[in-house]
Amino acid sequence: YPPVRRLHGDLVEMAEPALSGDETQHLVRSLCSTDAFARFQLHKDLDFSFELAVEGRFCRFRANLFRSGGHFGACVRGVPSTIPAFDWAGFPEDLAKRLAFRRDGLVIVTGATGSGKTTTLAMIVNLLNLAGGYRIITVEEPVEYVFPLVSGSVVSQREVGTDVLTFA
Repeated sequence: YPPVRRLHGDLVEMAEPALSGDETQHLVRSLCSTDAFARFQLHKDLDFSFELAVEGRFCRFRANLFRSGGHFGACVRGVPSTIPAFDWAGFPEDLAKRLAFRRDGLVIVTGATGSGKTTTLAMIVNLLNLAGGYRIITVEEPVEYVFPLVSGSVVSQREVGTDVLTFA
């Protein structure tokens, strides 16, 4: 396939020609660390995030590397540099506060790929971060949004495969 991008929910082929297997392998390999590429070769699939300088500023991306038909492939998605506001996302802030500050229980956020689960969780966890007085530990695959340093809170974001072996 030629490179394809998703624009407003639709898959749109780009004007560039299809990449050869060697070109794809080179590009895939250049996206990740040596350790991450070794995990990819072992498991044939890898989710990770990376930063890349684009037009003079660092941008964050989430990537999935995979194999298909014996060839390398990748899906790459840009991650906003800041955690969005609730009004931008159309998420009721009063509901977010009820979820964030629950003392007991389990909150499960579900949805289809690209439906906003990670963004929703980042907005809710950031409420705790901004409130101060919390020690927050996340285990993510991969780390997408990076929480801002806030006086009075400590956030440790641990990435599966890089910082810990599994979610357990």
